[in-house]
Amino acid sequence: MPISEQVRFFYQARLFGWTRLLKSRGLYAAGLLALPFVALVALEQVSPAEVVTIVVAFLGLAAALFGIVLAGLAIVGVFFDRDYAVIAYRSKLLEKSLFLFWWVGALAVIAICTASLTLLLALVSHCAAILAPALGVSAFFFFATLLESLSLLGHLMRQGMYRAAVQDVGLKPSDLDSDD
Repeated sequence: MPISEQVRFFYQARLFGWTRLLKSRGLYAAGLLALPFVALVALEQVSPAEVVTIVVAFLGLAAALFGIVLAGLAIVGVFFDRDYAVIAYRSKLLEKSLFLFWWVGALAVIAICTASLTLLLALVSHCAAILAPALGVSAFFFFATLLESLSLLGHLMRQGMYRAAVQDVGLKPSDLDSDD
């Protein structure tokens, strides 16, 4: 399979494991955190104007999280020395590490898009039956991005420890080549 196919999002997601992605604690928690937003709008405890305020906050925060994810990816790129990158690639650790950035970035983009659509709905509709699920979806993707970013941070810390361990034992890419 050509490398151009191997680096596609859905191919990488399949390698990483859809179940692992979609059954994460972060997504479960995001669903729970979104429920009060749905309830408040459904019970008409929040006005459409307040929905606009909430969604604008989601938009700004999701965009900021997206920027942080991109900056984090750039930092990781700087810290990967050639030897460690080769070792991580050969052990399939590199794919998984880099895919998590893509996953959280994709969640942030979805959060921005759903918040934008919810904002549009809140400006043209005052119907709780429309706004409640829309705000719930926006809240879900905002919290999913936030919590999966925290998971990404933990993953990056583990990568730093792996890299230090590789350097500590003096492992080189050639050490992984077999003579068989």
